[in-house]
Amino acid sequence: MTSRKFISGVVLSTVLIFAASSQALSAQGLWGIPSYDTSVALELAKPFTNNGEESFPSSGGFLSVTWPLTEKIRFVGELPFVYAWWDGDTEAGLGNPYLGLSIGEEGSNLLGQVGVRLPLGPDEIDYGRMIGLFSDYVNRQGAHIPETVPLTGTLTYIHRQETGFVAMATGGADLWFSTNGGGDGVEAFGLYGGRAGYEDDTWSVLGGIAGRAFLTGDGGTLAENTIHELGLEMAFKTASVQPKFFVRLPLDQDVRDSFKAAAGFGLKIAF
Repeated sequence: MTSRKFISGVVLSTVLIFAASSQALSAQGLWGIPSYDTSVALELAKPFTNNGEESFPSSGGFLSVTWPLTEKIRFVGELPFVYAWWDGDTEAGLGNPYLGLSIGEEGSNLLGQVGVRLPLGPDEIDYGRMIGLFSDYVNRQGAHIPETVPLTGTLTYIHRQETGFVAMATGGADLWFSTNGGGDGVEAFGLYGGRAGYEDDTWSVLGGIAGRAFLTGDGGTLAENTIHELGLEMAFKTASVQPKFFVRLPLDQDVRDSFKAAAGFGLKIAF
């Protein structure tokens, strides 16, 4: 897919989302404050790899939507995409879309999420897919894994104080089902993380750690079967257009051998 066709496809998808309803949609990532309103969000992440071959525009992105169905249940959809530019060549395309539900009332201490990714991405991991993987290596790994149907479920506990202090802890599972008939059955991962920070009516800042554990591996040490990252995110909520900025740092040496960090920004339009 050429970069021109890819960009046209993303623009067309965005237009269709707005045209389909007078209510636009929104979504959330693991690091941020949960979103309960009707909105649409775009996130762009720039991985900084150690080979340094890619140009600065190389990045992975997520076009996400959330649409409240009831006071407790929201539909969540996400379209991952990637753009890679190196040595005069470009590569762009879409990943595996996510469809799911976010369950929990606004103000509640518990938030559940369950969803599945559709295997609509490319059949192999090329350089562009690696850029997409590094854009959110721990939490949304299944967005760019080929010939796989990831089924994900998480539960988040949220603690808030009147001072603005907020803390969250998340646990869950990520099950990968192969679609090529040649896999070793279901691969299971554990997802976990904790973050804390400050939140008020105009802005929020959160920092913490997220991890992924390979539960169906054949042997290996705990360090070999887990990956972790530190993250920091700042978001502003003063208007219907709400920007955020973030950075993610891998903590495992084998991952740091490939890339040093991912940083980027997001934009949410709430309705």
